[in-house]
Amino acid sequence: MEPENIRKFCGKRRFTLAHECAHQILFQLDSDDRKIACHKRPEVRGNGSRVLKTQEDWNEWQANTLGAAILMPQSEVDRAMWFINSGKPLTCYGWRFYDSDWVKIDTFCGAFGVSRSAAAIRLEQLGYLNRKKDYEYRDPLEVWP
Repeated sequence: MEPENIRKFCGKRRFTLAHECAHQILFQLDSDDRKIACHKRPEVRGNGSRVLKTQEDWNEWQANTLGAAILMPQSEVDRAMWFINSGKPLTCYGWRFYDSDWVKIDTFCGAFGVSRSAAAIRLEQLGYLNRKKDYEYRDPLEVWP
């Protein structure tokens, strides 16, 4: 396996672990009545497949957000973005970055041990990533008008 793939999978695994830890933390904060109701719902304890309902969507969003905050605390993201890009946001077009921003996002991922997608989502939440439409991307080496 290529070193960049090992790093990528480690980042995904770290986020998955943080996400699952977040579920446990959030579950401890729930009321006892809600915990009992949650375990009785067939869409949660079914045959291994999960049907997402409104409450489940909320639970997943909470776990993703807390997991990201555990791995990438805002104060540390602020500090990293100051060093990486003078505190200015990066710009991506869909999931495409200009070369200089690829280097910066990869530097961020290496510092926090996360995948590009986890980094991009957290950076966007904290205002360090401007997302634009794919069609707005202009290759700086393209010579056509």
